[in-house]
Amino acid sequence: MQSPALSFSALPDRVRVIWAKSGEEGGHGLLAHMLDAAATAQCLLALEPQSTMQWVSGQLGMPPEQAVRWLVCMIGLHDFGKAIPGFQAKWPDGMRADETAGFVFSQPANSVTQHSCATAALLGKALSPVWPTAGGWLSSAVRAVSAHHGRHFLQRQIDASTPRREPSMWGQTRRSLLDTYLAVLAVEVFPSADTVSFAFVNWLAGLTSAADWIASNPKWFPLGEREDDLDTYFQCARELAQNALREIGWGHFQPLLAEAPSLPSLLGRMTKKPGISPRPLQIVGDLLLQEADGPTFLLVEAPMGEGKTELAFLATLRLQQRNQHRGLYIAMPTQATGNAMFKRTLTFLEAFAQQHTDAQLAHGGAFLNDDLAHLRLVDVQRLQGVDQSATETLSASAWFGQRKRPLLSPYGVGTVDQALYAVLPVKHHFVRLWGLGNRVVVFDEIHAYDTYTVDLIVALLRWLKRLGSSVILMSATLPARS
Repeated sequence: MQSPALSFSALPDRVRVIWAKSGEEGGHGLLAHMLDAAATAQCLLALEPQSTMQWVSGQLGMPPEQAVRWLVCMIGLHDFGKAIPGFQAKWPDGMRADETAGFVFSQPANSVTQHSCATAALLGKALSPVWPTAGGWLSSAVRAVSAHHGRHFLQRQIDASTPRREPSMWGQTRRSLLDTYLAVLAVEVFPSADTVSFAFVNWLAGLTSAADWIASNPKWFPLGEREDDLDTYFQCARELAQNALREIGWGHFQPLLAEAPSLPSLLGRMTKKPGISPRPLQIVGDLLLQEADGPTFLLVEAPMGEGKTELAFLATLRLQQRNQHRGLYIAMPTQATGNAMFKRTLTFLEAFAQQHTDAQLAHGGAFLNDDLAHLRLVDVQRLQGVDQSATETLSASAWFGQRKRPLLSPYGVGTVDQALYAVLPVKHHFVRLWGLGNRVVVFDEIHAYDTYTVDLIVALLRWLKRLGSSVILMSATLPARS
């Protein structure tokens, strides 16, 4: 097979005119957007701790570096289903350009319009001849990336999303588009695992959604063919993605604790009370934490005033240092308890954050919280280039603060429902699940929940275990059945 042309100007018009984003001056081509999303995914993965990539490597059965390359390639293919007549007909200017290039629009092919489900229907069939070693992992990966608009598809939906009786030029163009894209990404090693877990499918779906949200923002990724050479275009797209992530406030992983100081020293720093004596609960808890190997489940039952919250912070420091957990989320039963815990958590983070760090408050009334408002102001000043004092290491990015996104911030406090959305049938539940993966997740006051909520928490705990997270459950009193 002849190598595809690796520049926009050398591509056939029929490949070049297929659009992904509508807009002035020709919108944004599908190949360009696929490369933008792939570049964004590569930059996101570069910010992850090594432990995340080790988990991914184990899921796929391939070395971490090769796993990144394959993941980046798969994520960029999320919009492959836009190269169908039904979607291309949605934008009149784009449709006219397609017709000028020779495309024919006719029924019943035009009746399939949902591009994400079309990706689920078409991508696996297109990749199978190119990736002959593909096993069950291919269908799982296609399922993951095609869900980027918020939901996994049922098989009957996928079966109905292959355009029927479309002119042959459409399939030929998708083949040329795929060949060109794969030549730029140059994946040479593929997963060796026969199948992958559903935990990995949801993890990949969450990552794909986030990469697509960022790469679809024309503020960060101007529309059009920004460079003619495709390799150069991809390199420039990576630079745009890095700039976007800096503006968002999405920093490189760095553990809060760089060394291993004594228990009294840690408690003094987090409470701003030097010389404080550890409580018996904290001494026993720290001894248990020193024996922990890998992701850990810690159940703490003690009356008020015994230092449970400080023990949770201590566990975060110890477990993050040992396991390279990405961050912390504390789930509380109410907005009021969440607000109070947020203030304590900010004090904790201020004592240990070694670089600029994002922190979010996640509940329906968060916009009324003064502490969050202050952090949002700090973030605005950061974007304006205003110098911050040494104490202003924390801010709250407006991007993370949008709906569905607070759990993507490395550190957060909120109501328990924000975490439970990860296991409920709501749109983009897997984005929240991806955000909680490889984290320390604390559930406080678990005695306060009814049976239904407890069952949901148990379901979430099972997912968190599969995703390599550590979990801390805290209560002043537990019922006998627990």
